[in-house]
Amino acid sequence: MRKKLLILAAASLLISCQKEKQEPATLTEPEKTTAIPEMPALLLTSFTDVPSEIDGCSCLFSSDSLDFKNNRYLYANDFAEIAFMKINGTMVKFKQVSHQEKDSLSAFTTYRAKDLEMSIETRQTRKINYEVMEETGTITVKRSDGQAITKTVYGVCGC
Repeated sequence: MRKKLLILAAASLLISCQKEKQEPATLTEPEKTTAIPEMPALLLTSFTDVPSEIDGCSCLFSSDSLDFKNNRYLYANDFAEIAFMKINGTMVKFKQVSHQEKDSLSAFTTYRAKDLEMSIETRQTRKINYEVMEETGTITVKRSDGQAITKTVYGVCGC
């Protein structure tokens, strides 16, 4: 009797193992990944109201001399440590991280804010009076995702 019981247990074990092998493997669905939404393209927009933190000596730059005459600015700084730009419709305050005088007429300054880096390279083109200089240059704004925009600018720096 024990022998029959042992054979019966072995047979049922063998049959159950074969059933597991014969059942098709269930495919698991790949994990769904959430798409990272694309950030909007960098857009530099002009502003007419200079931030109150810009008081006294400053630089104001526009896309061209016509925008400058109409008080439509792309960039403003306080001649010290802060600068402002309107990016994608939002006024962004930048803090200066470096400033280099290339020669007596040219300078290169870098600023940072949140996930943005902004650099401006300027060259004095004309002395308007003792304290005010007309300048031209380029502004480049880079986002941490690698997107960048560069614009030529025209403006005035002085007190």
